[in-house]
This record gives sequence, C-alpha cells and structure tokens, in this order.
Amino acid sequence: MQSRSLLPLQLGFHGKADDLTLPSWVSDLLTLQAGPITLQFRSEYTACGRYRSMTPRFLPDFEHPSSCPEDASLVLQGVVVDQVDIIEPMPEVPIYTGTDFDEDEETLMLRHELTPLTCGRWLTIVNAHFSNHHTDLTAEREEHYTAFWRTIIADRLFDGTGPPGPEFSQHFQDWQAGMVTKGAIELRNAAVMHCVCRNFILTDGGRSGLAPTTTRAGDLVCLLRGGDVPFVLRREDMRKGCYRFVGEAYVHGIMQGEASERLGGDEVQEFEII
Repeated sequence: MQSRSLLPLQLGFHGKADDLTLPSWVSDLLTLQAGPITLQFRSEYTACGRYRSMTPRFLPDFEHPSSCPEDASLVLQGVVVDQVDIIEPMPEVPIYTGTDFDEDEETLMLRHELTPLTCGRWLTIVNAHFSNHHTDLTAEREEHYTAFWRTIIADRLFDGTGPPGPEFSQHFQDWQAGMVTKGAIELRNAAVMHCVCRNFILTDGGRSGLAPTTTRAGDLVCLLRGGDVPFVLRREDMRKGCYRFVGEAYVHGIMQGEASERLGGDEVQEFEII
C-alpha cells in the first residue's frame, strides 16, 4: 500500500482459502490461481481516471505490515457504481501445474472445449435478459452484443494488445460457429485466458463483466481511489457500515475512466473493509 496504488488488492484472491484468519482485504499468495487482469496486459486500464493515488487508513492504526492485527480494517475512499444482478459461472477446470506437460496440455484442450460452450450459454442469457427488458432496437442489441464479446476477453487480446478492432465481432461469430480462422483463434485464446477462475456478471445498470468466482448477487461494483480497475465489495451483515473485499473485476464501460469523475464528487464515501 506504500505505493499509493491498489495493485496489491489484485493479487492472491482467486482461490483464497475460506478458513484463513485474515481480513478479507489481505491476499493469500500461496493459492494464486489466476493473475490480476492489470498484470496480464502491457496496456493498463484507467478506471479511476486521474484519481490513481490514494491514502489508506487502517483501524486500528499500525506502523508496519508485520504488526497488522488479525482484525484490522482497511479504509478506502470510493463510490458505488453499480450492483451485481446476475452471475453465471465458468465450469471449473484444473489449474496449470507447470510440472506435467501432458497434464497441462489436457487442461488446455479442456478449456478450449468448455469456454466457447460456456460463452455461448452466457450470450443466450444476455439476449434473454435484454429482451425481457424490452430492448427492441437493433442498435441497442448490437451494443449489448459488442459489450459481451469485449467483456469475455476483457477487451484485450492474448498478447496484451487492444482494445481489438470491430472486425473481432465477426471473429467471435466464427469462433462460436466452430470455424478455425486466424481471428477466431486469437479471440479464443484471449477468452480462454481471461475467463478462467472468473464468473460472468450482469449488473442492475445493464453492464456486463468478469468477476471473482465468489461474487454474489447484490454485491457492489465500486471504484476505489488508487485502483486501475473496479472492485467488488460486499456489505457486512454483522457489522453495519462495513464491507468485505471480494476482488477485482472487469466491468465493460467503466474501464477507461468513463465513471471516474464521480470520484471527485459528493458521492464519495469511505469504505471500511474488514
């Protein structure tokens, strides 16, 4: 946290053990299963715009990380942008071990098989959702379709370049149709990388995203000062006014600072994360 950046909050939360006596905002690097979306790309996100530094507070206060109490709270400033409405999981697949080539190759093939099927199911749910909300205009349907294929690749290709051009809309269709083209393979590789250990979400505001597998309906999509990406927080039932940290998220439409000016307005609040 001394860097005044929230990048440490993007490490070690996928696969974090439930029985650890750690505050929700403390990561568990021993169970790291998927890299944070910021570190997977050379081109950064700028969800917080010009509010990319922060001054954290801790309750109770302590001088050095080694003296952090088990019940310490992290206090950050930010805004609630949206709320999670629908969650659709990605089927669990083994994690690459790096020690068994044949096993890792089988895992890769399984991901190649499951990811297009799962993304096709997600797209069906998205179409049904917006149809139920009377989205009849062709332009609006096209907007949701574009948001969807950009979401499942976090708007970046496997090599970190992006955002991809509009021609990838056709590449997505080719991939879903089982065609083996250069563009379809590029999109497949990006989707396989970004969807692992993440669930697809739709928010109350109609935004699509990728969020941690522990995300629940009703969780809050927040922008926190000092963060490159949005974060998912959960209201704590047992301690009024407190929150639990769920993890980072890709939420299409707010990744490049589109909602960042709210961090300088009257909506800003303090989140005590336990």
